[in-house]
Amino acid sequence: MTQAVLSVDLSLASGQFWLTLAERDDFSLAIDRITADLNRSVLSACGVLEARPVLISNLRVWENIVLPCWYHGAGDLTDAELALQAILQRAELDVAAQSVMLAMLPDRLDLMRRRLVALLRLALQGVPIWLVEAEWWAWWHDPHCADWPLVKIFLQLPLPRVLLVVSTQSAPAGFESVTLVKSRDNEE
Repeated sequence: MTQAVLSVDLSLASGQFWLTLAERDDFSLAIDRITADLNRSVLSACGVLEARPVLISNLRVWENIVLPCWYHGAGDLTDAELALQAILQRAELDVAAQSVMLAMLPDRLDLMRRRLVALLRLALQGVPIWLVEAEWWAWWHDPHCADWPLVKIFLQLPLPRVLLVVSTQSAPAGFESVTLVKSRDNEE
């Protein structure tokens, strides 16, 4: 079977990488393939920030943030809750107002709040590789977005070992361009 893989093995790399796709390409499919490839390696774990984050609709927001961290063995629920509160406090967000959001079901959230939930979930996971759609990178660096909770949280997080931005634009300075190349899996 032939599939597309990255031209760089991110499980062994470090730094900032940029993957440029054509506008007609299916970003979700490309991200799913890259994530599946990375998750096969015992050395790497990755988190994804898509422009339209996927949340589990029958779990409260708090559960969508904390349970993946707990499920993948990153500590107990109390530790995850304390870490979440610390992230909100360091970002100087109103913890009481955020608590109301944390109790909601995802279908009650607008797109920006869904994105906030996705970022909080990624922050708790503490994974060394982040795959992000270009919109996230733009928001983090746009001075007009400086007061957004997304940006406030990002600015107080440690950067991952590997950041891969997926975009339709060319890589800006400071990024190494990567491509998708065809690879042939061994059939068993």
